[in-house]
Amino acid sequence: MEAGALIRMPLFVVVFGTPWTISTASFASESCDEVTRPHVVDVYPSTSVVPQNLLRFYLYFDAAMDRESSRSQYFVRDEHGGVIDSVFLSTRFELWSEDARRLTLLLDPGRIKTGISGEGNSKNLLKPQHRFELIIGGALMSQAGCPLTDDFKHPFFVSQPDRISPNPNKWALELPLANSRESLRVKLQEPLEHVSLAYRIRVKTSSGASVRGGISLGREDRTWRFTPHELWMEGEYQLVVDPMLEDLAGNRPVGLFDDPTGESRTRHESAQPIVISFQVRSDRSQGPRPEE
Repeated sequence: MEAGALIRMPLFVVVFGTPWTISTASFASESCDEVTRPHVVDVYPSTSVVPQNLLRFYLYFDAAMDRESSRSQYFVRDEHGGVIDSVFLSTRFELWSEDARRLTLLLDPGRIKTGISGEGNSKNLLKPQHRFELIIGGALMSQAGCPLTDDFKHPFFVSQPDRISPNPNKWALELPLANSRESLRVKLQEPLEHVSLAYRIRVKTSSGASVRGGISLGREDRTWRFTPHELWMEGEYQLVVDPMLEDLAGNRPVGLFDDPTGESRTRHESAQPIVISFQVRSDRSQGPRPEE
């Protein structure tokens, strides 16, 4: 244990089946102030409206977090303040990134997927047209031994389940100018899964060489932006989409997450990347670039 770390205290109790967190502020080292305390800096999906069959939340922290203190420090509360049990899949290990700054919360697939069992027993507890809050307990600590102290609250609204596969061929591209480092903007039909947007879309030249650059997302994950490290050359490029790209409900271009017919499995086996060709020119013939 690092110097100055907290003494491990019970962080979670149950009173008549209702979980709640105990503040550890009084146990914190004097060195744990607003600057040194960890904070939640991003939550994905960033959109405030999610489908009933949402599969994941991603939480990003500004410090490496203590993995042991995270268990039972997250839950969902309904609009009346009641805690919703069995929303998340119970696993032996928490899903942390290697640097312990990203926590993946996997909602129980048993709520929605045919033929599997889970904590939710195929009963979806997130009702459409209702508001909820994702709560991260203030007792969650950094590896330096400092707690969040205050509960983090992320409100979201649940819409109807999403049972439509994403279709990259319907995306709208806003093209950059040649001899510039303008961003290629891709307007998506819907918010897509955060990690998929980072790893399953690539820009290549017409010969298939990868174009180096950075990726960012627009408001509510509805726009994917690619900014090249070097100037765009005039000519043809390709947007290459991995067929395993997922939307917020786990649906892919090759099939639905919950497909009792089995058609999706066959389509997965023969799936090829989706290639969308586009031209980069030295004039704005494609029209002005609207603001997001």
